[in-house]
Amino acid sequence: LTSLTVLSLANNHIGLRISNILTSTSLKYLDFSGSRLDIMWDSRRDQYLHFFQGLTNLTQLDVSENQLRSFPPEVI
Repeated sequence: LTSLTVLSLANNHIGLRISNILTSTSLKYLDFSGSRLDIMWDSRRDQYLHFFQGLTNLTQLDVSENQLRSFPPEVI
């Protein structure tokens, strides 16, 4: 999917993944709302801290409704 620019993974309640980083050079908008970043970024885990950093052309990221109370500064 080398030309994919928009992807919605909304409301999938994703909390764990096999891969610890998403990678794309074409994706510009990712809707990751309604997932479980609170689980992925739990302070006892560090495997998903760079989860979105492989999306090199990303300009918009929706992480609303992920039950986040805080997040580690490393994810930014």
